[in-house]
Amino acid sequence: MNAFVVITSKRGAPIPRALLRSLAKPDLPDVPFRPDAHLLWTNARGTVAYVGWQAATWRAGIGSHWHVDEDALTAWSGQVWPRGSAWPRSGSWAAGLADLYRRRGPLDCLGDLVGDYSACRLSRDDDGIVLTDPWGVGMVCMAEDADVVAVSNRATLAARAVSRGSVLHRDPLGAGWLPFAGYIVGGATGLCGVRVIPQGAYVRIDRSGRTEVRQWSRAIWMDEEDAVPREELLRRVRDELVGNVACFTQTPADEFMVSLSGGKDMRLVLALLLAAGVTGSMRFSTTGTPDHPDVVVARELAVRFGLDHRVDEPEPLAMDAGGLLDSVRADAYTFSGMLGCWDLKRRGFAPPSGALWVGGLFGEVLRTFYSKNRVLGSWEEVERFFCRGRFDPAAIVRPEARDAYLGEVRAWVAEQRDVGASPEDVPDLFYLHHRLPRWFGAEQQLTPWLTGCPLQTLEGLRAAFRLGLRSRQTDDLHFTLTRELVPELSKMALANDTWHQDNWGHLADADEYRRAAPRTAPADSGAPIWQLTAYPKVCRLLEEYVLADPSNPVLEVVDRIALEGVLRAEGTPPAWKVERLYGVLTAAVWLAGDELVKRCGEEGVAREARRPADILPVRIRGRIDRARREDVRREARKARAARPPSRRVLRARLRRVPVLGRVVRGLRVLRGTTRDPGRRRVE
Repeated sequence: MNAFVVITSKRGAPIPRALLRSLAKPDLPDVPFRPDAHLLWTNARGTVAYVGWQAATWRAGIGSHWHVDEDALTAWSGQVWPRGSAWPRSGSWAAGLADLYRRRGPLDCLGDLVGDYSACRLSRDDDGIVLTDPWGVGMVCMAEDADVVAVSNRATLAARAVSRGSVLHRDPLGAGWLPFAGYIVGGATGLCGVRVIPQGAYVRIDRSGRTEVRQWSRAIWMDEEDAVPREELLRRVRDELVGNVACFTQTPADEFMVSLSGGKDMRLVLALLLAAGVTGSMRFSTTGTPDHPDVVVARELAVRFGLDHRVDEPEPLAMDAGGLLDSVRADAYTFSGMLGCWDLKRRGFAPPSGALWVGGLFGEVLRTFYSKNRVLGSWEEVERFFCRGRFDPAAIVRPEARDAYLGEVRAWVAEQRDVGASPEDVPDLFYLHHRLPRWFGAEQQLTPWLTGCPLQTLEGLRAAFRLGLRSRQTDDLHFTLTRELVPELSKMALANDTWHQDNWGHLADADEYRRAAPRTAPADSGAPIWQLTAYPKVCRLLEEYVLADPSNPVLEVVDRIALEGVLRAEGTPPAWKVERLYGVLTAAVWLAGDELVKRCGEEGVAREARRPADILPVRIRGRIDRARREDVRREARKARAARPPSRRVLRARLRRVPVLGRVVRGLRVLRGTTRDPGRRRVE
């Protein structure tokens, strides 16, 4: 684990010493783990500085996250491997990365590395660079003031570097993406003035300290080559996937764990592991009830291929509203308010582990993430796809905030149109550009264990878009590669799904695929997910944080009356609506400054909260009722002001103005519509 901040001077002068002293401490509360080591490094002119904290470098032979030699500093965070092999065991991972950067240059090595990471190469007397992986999952955040620019892998550290000890200002519009979309879209964060560099971008730093954000690619999915035969595309993808498996399995981890499920992503991962002959040294696990389709399929696979497999029963959420609140507060601290608490229970805050987990993440970019039956044929359909029901399903976001968010989405769609994307590809590109890096990237800011993703392949991504939408809709790459690697594995049943007939209908053994019926759950099974079970507790917390506190900044984005209507409705809403309410809770806690400092593997330490520590239920109800009555009065006044006045009201208004009333009556007399008792009729 590594947290760092790079500080550069905007005016070519040395960085203020007071700023360096405030950051160059062995420990800071913004670092989400207990550091084992700390480093302060500056270039020869004092215009560029690196401050880093690291821990758990004993895992998998990491050794160190930074390497300092005579010419430069090389550092990395997250997890990174050289594709096809492990790092040399004679030195640290940082030393191996420094040697690779020295020989080829950081930008030229992007295709040779696999993992979600951020890295920097800072020279003592020359230019430097801070970059992220091609997918943008290893987030790089930037903030600046009049004197310096801060670049960090944590938004709070970047903000702290330019705040000079003042309070960090929370951004309601940035955190408001959580109730609107479920994750943050674009470069926003939960802090004012802190942005995340886009996918395919890097930060260039010259020797005087001046920074510039550049892009090595505006479309990482686009292949610049001319027509490439299908067989060649498949060969490139297969070679890259095999290289990914090789670098993970050669890592000196304490143990290798595989999250086995019945889906197509894990089916391809299992095929890669079986083809490499490494399943004997791995342990497989599946979480679910005995009749869950994933568990049923995983057990069939384990029996057939002799896997060391175990089933973990899902644990119920055994905590009251107070315990849930503490977990949400700790989650807000860990991920800087950029990740909703919907997956709170799955993440946890375990101590560092020497295990390496292998999973099927990134497999969804090789196929379509959206409906397999819908094709967008025009840019007008793309507009309707995003602006009509895709976001804010609970209808709780204020109109002005909704317009701002949709405006940013429209600007991104226009950018995709400029780079040459087709309308049918835009939904999948939205997942690639926004949901993948901002959801998975925020989650990967703190991982107690290493995570290997064999399906993280740029060649596969580009092949998937070159082959077209129909290929992604039918899971063409997954099926073809699984069949090539382990034919028998492609004929075994999936969980709640089957291979599309376009893949096997023309094959000689098509009947074997036709007989592989999917494994589904019984009709009377299927307990509700824990998020729905905990929904009443979330409602109570939302009443305390939002409805009972009109000053919470989240109400700049969320409409209180609409939120109250959802919370007071009978029954539990669908999961896709409840997820947004979890986002409201995270945003409310973060914007109130009430996060809980809970470091990896440690107990939480509460920060000074802005709200009362304990509010009696009677007081909560009284504040809610008063706030509700005031909102009703305000809405009634707005409605009356919007209605056109009646004639009776107009006459009453005119009578209140004596001079204007006399003028109107005179005009009526002249038009003959009103008799004037003092006027004689002239014959």
